[in-house]
Amino acid sequence: MGDADAYVTVDLEFEDVWVPRFTEASPDMVVIDAAADVAKLADSGEDEHSEGTDDHTEEDPHVWTSLAAMTAMGHTLAAELAALDPDNANEYTANARTLEADITELDVDISAALASSESMTFMVFHPAWGYFARDYDLEQMAVESGGQEPSAAELATLIDSAREEGISVIFVQPSSSTRTADLIAEEIGAEVVVVNPLAEDWLANMRQVANAFEEALN
Repeated sequence: MGDADAYVTVDLEFEDVWVPRFTEASPDMVVIDAAADVAKLADSGEDEHSEGTDDHTEEDPHVWTSLAAMTAMGHTLAAELAALDPDNANEYTANARTLEADITELDVDISAALASSESMTFMVFHPAWGYFARDYDLEQMAVESGGQEPSAAELATLIDSAREEGISVIFVQPSSSTRTADLIAEEIGAEVVVVNPLAEDWLANMRQVANAFEEALN
């Protein structure tokens, strides 16, 4: 960290605490907010199952599940890196344009694949796919709320809602416990499927996730 020229943030909660400490230790380090030009969603998991008393609305941090957001972040990073390293500015700009072209191609494919979906609602354990849902006019139904699993009453409501929506797949993350998802799946005759919002190969993973959503929605 002491040798870093820049630190890239995406407005994750832990960064509120740690980035000031990073900059205090490395005052010459530039902090780049990659998501500065991304329109944020309210965190769909904060108040879904519980009543909050805080008027502050938390933002959904999972901006990288949006293809449009990633395009914007690519250009933001390219501009910031070009300013830090002007000798290679053309390369950063060219790479951002290549990324945008790849994302545009994927977006066309996903839009076409989801156009004939029989349902528009999918169920996930952790609400990581709100931006993806926004981009393609889908509805994310989350089991977890504010990092907490549902109570017995909330679980019963989720099961009823899942039946009404004809949910056949419940998506979980590799690191998540599947106990509650397995219970809901057993009650409604659904399948539990793992999708990873944090896979290293982002572009290939988004295509794989989109295929999984397409199958689930049909």
